[in-house]
Amino acid sequence: MAENMDKLNQRMKIVEYMRNNGGITSLEAVENLHILRLASRIHELVKLGYDIDKEMIYKSKDDGSTIHYMRYTLLEEPA
Repeated sequence: MAENMDKLNQRMKIVEYMRNNGGITSLEAVENLHILRLASRIHELVKLGYDIDKEMIYKSKDDGSTIHYMRYTLLEEPA
């Protein structure tokens, strides 16, 4: 039961963060919300009816290599 409450609390924290910040990345989830499995929580939110856009971000590093990460944006909440 506690595990389900933790996931519920994490999902609500993620939704609130996206509302207030326009989206969320894995790094933001870890640093600001202490949530490690963002993609899993996003998947659960989508199954619950949240419309969430996924955008792959590519960023060049100083050494010339490229890193990439996903940014999730809340488009619409279930009615």
